[in-house]
Amino acid sequence: MRCIVHAHCDVARTWTSQGWMENHNTSMEERMYTRVNYKTKKSLKEAVANGDRVELFAPGLGSPVENGTEYVEGPHYPEPHRWYAAVEVRNGLVVKVK
Repeated sequence: MRCIVHAHCDVARTWTSQGWMENHNTSMEERMYTRVNYKTKKSLKEAVANGDRVELFAPGLGSPVENGTEYVEGPHYPEPHRWYAAVEVRNGLVVKVK
């Protein structure tokens, strides 16, 4: 994984297996996780598809957006992150995994 932070604005770009992911609303210190420690992106997608209540949190400064797009990673630290996902959040709950 390769991360780039643009000095002139709050844009972080992360290289993943799906290509570059841009995050316009967080700094590199902000990491978003799901409350449940999903070991794979597939298990996260299945939970959302099953209608499970999937919430986000940031272990550092900041907080996830209430409505909009957020970027999450897993599994939780200290395990190495093996998956990354852009998620759509409505009323504080994940409704779609991209």
